Amino acid sequence: MVDLHNLTERISHLRDREGGSAILNGNSGYSPKKKTPPTSPERRFARDYLMVFVLALFCITVLIELVLIFWIDLF
Repeated sequence: MVDLHNLTERISHLRDREGGSAILNGNSGYSPKKKTPPTSPERRFARDYLMVFVLALFCITVLIELVLIFWIDLF
């Protein structure tokens, strides 16, 4: 098994080297470019199928209530 003291010295030595290890120095070399969304004056909502379903049920309920009110008043 590797002695902990020797391992620590080895990591310190790698950190002190000029080239060193990119992982130990914290420089991964990978810098993803952030994509900026196109600016829009209005906010776009994500599709929420539950809200579409609830809104459809609400509209159907209102229409049925109006039909029932007119039907009861006429007959």
